[in-house]
Amino acid sequence: MDIYFRPHHFVCAFCFQGAGYSHEFIANFKNIMSELDSQSENKSMINVTMMEDSICAYCPRCLDCRELNSTSVIKLDLFYSELLKLKTGDEISWDEAKKRIIEKVDLVIFQNICSACQWYEICKVHFTKKQ
Repeated sequence: MDIYFRPHHFVCAFCFQGAGYSHEFIANFKNIMSELDSQSENKSMINVTMMEDSICAYCPRCLDCRELNSTSVIKLDLFYSELLKLKTGDEISWDEAKKRIIEKVDLVIFQNICSACQWYEICKVHFTKKQ
């Protein structure tokens, strides 16, 4: 299974708790996470893209992002690509991605960047634990 993530989706995947926009979206995300977590030592490779990715594929809001050129999504991707040292075309293991997130993203950064997201309350627990 080829997996592609936008930079901000690395953080979404890190925090994923089974919530989402629709049944299809959640099922797809669970499949992705199952694939990532099933590999020994989380060695599944993820391809970095700044375009629609494996998570976007089942998002009912994807068309809105495309039509609006979703400035907020682009800002999230640019921020997390710089912070996590990711660029289009990179391949990174899930294990390495998680290490970078743990090392680079703390509660203050997460609040500043992701607090407008509807999943913020569910996700912030992952960064509260680090404090």
